[in-house]
Amino acid sequence: MLFCFKAFSNQKHTISGYISDFDTGEELIGCNVIANLSGLGTTSNPYGFYSLTLNEDLYILNFSFIGYYNQEIKINLTKDTLLNVKLKKNIQYLDEVAFTSEKSKQIENTHKTISIEQIKLLPSVFGEQDIIKAIQQEPGVKNIGEGSSGLYIRGGNRDQNYVLIDEAPVYNSSHLYGFVSVFNPDIVKDVKFFNTVFPAKFGGRVSSVIDTKMQEGNRNNFSVYGGLSMLASRLTVTGPLLKERSSFVIAARKSTIDLFVKPSERISIVPSFYDLNGKINYKINNNNHLYCSVYHGSDFINTLASFNNMWYNTTSTLRWNHIVNNNAFLHTTILYSKYKNTLTLPGSKITKPYT
Repeated sequence: MLFCFKAFSNQKHTISGYISDFDTGEELIGCNVIANLSGLGTTSNPYGFYSLTLNEDLYILNFSFIGYYNQEIKINLTKDTLLNVKLKKNIQYLDEVAFTSEKSKQIENTHKTISIEQIKLLPSVFGEQDIIKAIQQEPGVKNIGEGSSGLYIRGGNRDQNYVLIDEAPVYNSSHLYGFVSVFNPDIVKDVKFFNTVFPAKFGGRVSSVIDTKMQEGNRNNFSVYGGLSMLASRLTVTGPLLKERSSFVIAARKSTIDLFVKPSERISIVPSFYDLNGKINYKINNNNHLYCSVYHGSDFINTLASFNNMWYNTTSTLRWNHIVNNNAFLHTTILYSKYKNTLTLPGSKITKPYT
């Protein structure tokens, strides 16, 4: 008689790494990682990093993310393992589906994530897609006026909203006196909108938090794209500096009305604006990753009566992501933000800086 025994080990090991887009190298936020049979899993953090600790055994890991093909990887876990994964996009066109419910359920999530793909599907004002217009569709949000990017959320005032670009605060979140937001849709990667409970890292906020992340840039191929509308023209350039290790993205946007219209007796006030976004990232090694992002946006109101008003936002962020060990992820940020408003009258100059 033959007896077979299988030895089970209680020793634990950790699988960790980054999950990214196969074509561009962009880290994927909130990607699901499930180990078969164990019933254990995790999700990637806002920087694409995941970590999962399991008993020593043979597993099939399933990586899944909305809009991407699932990927299964077989692994014999005998030691701590670094596993970076790249997922391919799965583009499908589905018919419209309507869902109805007899009883509403309490929503446990404290924020709403809005992807740039969702924003591009919404109706645009004069051909210009806008993140703020997408947020205005959410419950409890009221806009200041038709076409405006100002927000009143759950009874709060517009200056009680905390607006971030790559973790740096933006004190004036609109162009053209609120008609266009400061977010260039060509460079935005992810938007998180908090309007109920705010995480402690944002401090005490009365109304809402709008947390936007810029794209990291394409690490594999160079590309140039843009757009032209009645409000603005846009141009974005992205590509690798060191293939699969470093990339950049630069986006510029400029108003179009001031290119064709000058102050006159018929049109005494002509507004204009521009903004610039830039980001560079560099993967030093598997445990260290550096990011540097910059934003500058400016508005100028020119009039026939020599009354001029200029204001601008400038932000910059230097970020260092470090994997301390298989179970600890360190995120360090140094940021700078400045807002300045200058009013010029005939024979006088009034400057109001806010830093």
